Order: sequence, then structure tokens, then C-alpha cells
Amino acid sequence: MLGKCFFSDPQCLSCRQGKDSCDNKTMRKVYVDVEVRWKRDGVIIPTALWWEQGRDEWERYDIDEVLAGPYPRTGQTFSSGMCYDIRIGHSKRYLFLEKDKWFLEVNR
Repeated sequence: MLGKCFFSDPQCLSCRQGKDSCDNKTMRKVYVDVEVRWKRDGVIIPTALWWEQGRDEWERYDIDEVLAGPYPRTGQTFSSGMCYDIRIGHSKRYLFLEKDKWFLEVNR
């Protein structure tokens, strides 16, 4: 990984400089595998995600904290779904559940 940003983008100057957040506001959808805990009241709590590092290479990241969610939200890259505000290390991200698929919005 480059810098402090969790999903470092080599095209982004902020990521290359090691900033915590990116200046690049163009977002794209990245599908991820998510490990969850189902509570007995039916609430889904994400506990970890798997990020594709390359062809057939995956890296597991523990979700340190669910800051908020689930709540309905419309994002830049989709019309509607459930959103979780999560923290992995020092990086805060939005994790979305759209029908039966999980994804993150990340900088292009």
C-alpha cells in the first residue's frame, strides 16, 4: 500500500503523498467479499472484508469498527442500498450492501 490511505491509488497525488484522504472525487464501485455476524434480531454486522490484490490474490482486512449503519443511502455509483460507515485502521469508508452484493466506493 502507498501512504496511509487504505485503498491507495497510484494515480492519485494525495495517495502518493501519504495523505489520509484523497482529493480525487471520481468514485467507482469495487465489489468485495465480506464476513458478517448475524445478530439474533436480524441485523447484519460486517466484521472483515477481502480485497482483491491481483489475479487470484486476496487480502483480508478486519473491520475495526462499524461507526454507523445499516442505513439506507444513495451513493455516487448506485441508486440505493444499505450503507455502513466502517473504519479499517485509520481509514474511514462506506461499505454498501446492494441486494446481495457488497461493495466499496473508492477513488478511480
